[in-house]
Amino acid sequence: YPFSGTALVTVVPPPTTHPEGVIAGTTPLGARPFGAAVSALGAYHITRGDDGVERGDLPDFAFTANVTVGAGPTQVAFSPSGARSYVTNQLSQTLGIIDVAANTQVKTIPLSGDPFYVAASPDGSVIYVTDNAAHLYAIDAATETVRAALTISSISNGLAFTADGSRVYASTLFTNEIVEVDARGDALLRRIPIPGSGVLQGIAISTDGSELYVLDQSFAVLRVVSVASGTEIAQVRLDGFDAFALALSPDNAQLYAALTGSGVVRVIDRASRTIVKSIQTGGAPRRIAFSARGETAVIANESGWVDFVR
Repeated sequence: YPFSGTALVTVVPPPTTHPEGVIAGTTPLGARPFGAAVSALGAYHITRGDDGVERGDLPDFAFTANVTVGAGPTQVAFSPSGARSYVTNQLSQTLGIIDVAANTQVKTIPLSGDPFYVAASPDGSVIYVTDNAAHLYAIDAATETVRAALTISSISNGLAFTADGSRVYASTLFTNEIVEVDARGDALLRRIPIPGSGVLQGIAISTDGSELYVLDQSFAVLRVVSVASGTEIAQVRLDGFDAFALALSPDNAQLYAALTGSGVVRVIDRASRTIVKSIQTGGAPRRIAFSARGETAVIANESGWVDFVR
C-alpha cells in the first residue's frame, strides 16, 4: 500500500570541530581592529577602536557594513540567537546594543566606569560586563537594564560562562585571582588565588566545567585551574610576549592563545596541554572568535587586518 502519512524527519546538526590552523584569508581593516565575535548564524562583528563595529558574514571574508557605536569600542558579544550584539563603548562609558539585521546600534546602557569586556550567557538571559573600576555588571537581556553591579578585587578583562550558564568566571589584572560568580543570583561565590601569577587576561572554561584556563600576560603562560579544588594544576609555557586573548574551540579540543607582543597565535591541545601549532599572524593579534560549528576562527589584528583561520 502507498504510504499516505507524514514522514518524520530528524535533523541532526553537524558535529562541532576546530580549524586546521591555516590562515585561509586576510582582510585589511583600519582603525585598530580589536574585539571579535561570530554569531550562531555566521555573522561576525569586529570592533575598531577608532571607528565603530565592522560586520561580515561567513563563509565570506569581506566586510559589508559599518555600525556606528560609541567611542572606543573594545569587545563585542552576540546573543545566542544572533539577533543582538553587545559592544563595550569604553570611552563613552556605555554598553551598546546592536540590532544585527539592521546594522544599527539601537540602545546604550550607561555604566559608571569604562567597560572592558562583555559576555552573554548561553541561554541569553543575562549579559555580564567588566569595567576599569573593578565592577561586574549583570544586565537583564529581556529588559536591557542593569540588574546588579558587583565589586570585585581588581579590574577584569576576561569572562567565561559555564555551559549551563549558572556560573561566570572573571580573571583579574592585578590581584592574582579568578572570581567565581553565581550568574543567576548575581552573587560573588569564591575567589580562586593563582599564586605567583602576573597580570591575568583571557579566560576560558572546559565544556564540562571542570577546568579553567587563564592567560598570564606577564609570563606568557597558560595556567590550568581545577574548578573543584580551586588550585592550579598545570602550566603551558607559550614562548612569547604579551599573552592576551584566549578562545576555546566549540568541540572543546583546542585553545587559541593570542600573543600580541609576538605576532603569533598558539594552538594548544586541551587534553595533552601541548602546543600543536603556531599561527604566524604578524602584527598585534587581539581577540579571537570561533564560528558556531568551529570550522573557522576569526582573529582581529590591531595592526590593521583580520585573519580567517580554517
